[in-house]
Amino acid sequence: MMLFLIILIASVSLAVNFKISNQDFMNPAVIFSLIFLAQAVMCALALTYMRLTFHIETVLILTVAFAIFTLFNFYYSRSSSKKQAAAKRQIKNNELKYIHLPMLVSLAFIGLLLVVIFLKYQHLTQLANALDHSDYSLSQKISFFDHLIKFDADHYHELNITPNRYYNILKTISLSFTYITLFVAINNFVVSKKIKVEQVITVLLMCFAIYLTGSRSPILRMIIFAACIYYILYLKRDSTTAARRQLMKKLMIVAISTIALFLLTIGLFGRSNSYNLFHYLFIYAGAPLYNLDVFIQTYALPIPQEFFGQQTFFKLYNYIFSKLDKEKLYTLDLPFVRYNIKYGLGNVYTTFYQFIYDFGLIFWIPVFSVIPWFYSTIYYKIQNQFLQNIVIDFRLFLYAYLLNDLCMLFFSNRFYETVLNSEDLKFLIIVYILSSVILKKSIGIGKYKYHF
Repeated sequence: MMLFLIILIASVSLAVNFKISNQDFMNPAVIFSLIFLAQAVMCALALTYMRLTFHIETVLILTVAFAIFTLFNFYYSRSSSKKQAAAKRQIKNNELKYIHLPMLVSLAFIGLLLVVIFLKYQHLTQLANALDHSDYSLSQKISFFDHLIKFDADHYHELNITPNRYYNILKTISLSFTYITLFVAINNFVVSKKIKVEQVITVLLMCFAIYLTGSRSPILRMIIFAACIYYILYLKRDSTTAARRQLMKKLMIVAISTIALFLLTIGLFGRSNSYNLFHYLFIYAGAPLYNLDVFIQTYALPIPQEFFGQQTFFKLYNYIFSKLDKEKLYTLDLPFVRYNIKYGLGNVYTTFYQFIYDFGLIFWIPVFSVIPWFYSTIYYKIQNQFLQNIVIDFRLFLYAYLLNDLCMLFFSNRFYETVLNSEDLKFLIIVYILSSVILKKSIGIGKYKYHF
């Protein structure tokens, strides 16, 4: 009963926000409603072989979350029509322009990416050899490394086998340039329907470098980033309803292809699946909502912590403690859930888990409200405030980069994990510096700029 009530409420939220946003598929409130509707539908489909019981607390949490996103959507949409009309007039006079990315610069960063790939492969080989696994294939080495850092981190640190000291900074620099390349390639494709070969090679090499780290999430972030940039830039040229629908069909094909690709590459990442295909997908796309309900019914909330918001802000605490030379390292408390002996349900609980873990069933609301405020504010500024004389709209870049974290709220607390992560901050700073130097031949902020 409660599950179908969730489906009904999510459907209403999706319909209302779709209407408010003038049928904008990339609107934050639309995305948020859609991902939790899809998750609830997955749970409904799983009822064919599991008895999943939901309770009123989960229904109320989702209802409040939908309402907050809807309020922000409504607030920003009130004056958007006039602003969008003005923005369109400006765009007509300032058409999207081709962005020149020098080939020699791309070739130099391709060389840098090859160095990054070599250093990571060297690290994987050294790690495998140290534990008498020299006969492992590349996929097995990746799986072995991934298992160590996720489930046996203490042992990994005791081994003291780390990548070359230059690896992390070179990887961050090359990743930053890859995102700039991706933005430029999409912009130029919208403008001229052409993409340069060296730009494609740059992105593919970065995907391979990410593959060597054993994680598919960064690749998914790149795909969502690219889809968002293409959607928004395409609609700056043609925002008719027909264009939106045609564009959405293309993005649906991309989404289906991405899911298929991730399923087909399970073996490449050295991972295995003992379940049927639906349950494997359910663990990622449906189970987190049920796990959240189980958590709420199992524990007295909030759970006492040593520090304020310890689970929600653990990335920030770990960064601070590392700078203070403290040995404390906080990890998320994510116990695995099992439905029965046959079926496991993973150890993720949606974004709400850490909020209610730290703040209980009421005071999670202010912490959560930052998310719809951030995405709604920046999205409407992108749509309604046209910036002249810029090469890359950094607001759009930031929104597209963090859109993955909005899409993954059904899975975990990706938003706070990203915005409070020092590595992501370094990445964005390097992106700004590289894009300014390479594309604008200047460095600085606002009117305080030095031109080369």
